[in-house]
Amino acid sequence: MENWEIIGSDTDNGVLFVRIQDINTFRSKSRLTELAQAICLTQSDNIKTVKFVIDYNGQFLKQKIDL
Repeated sequence: MENWEIIGSDTDNGVLFVRIQDINTFRSKSRLTELAQAICLTQSDNIKTVKFVIDYNGQFLKQKIDL
């Protein structure tokens, strides 16, 4: 099972929304950037920004990565 999933997109603005289920896997911003780049390679849309929603013990943290 993946530790993340795509939960939506705003193709008009080039934004992809991704939910992370395990913060420990992607604790650093560099790991989030690597994940954002890898996800964008699999998408056919012109994605410029990935917005992460991170489930951290029931609290939701947000992190934005511009590519």
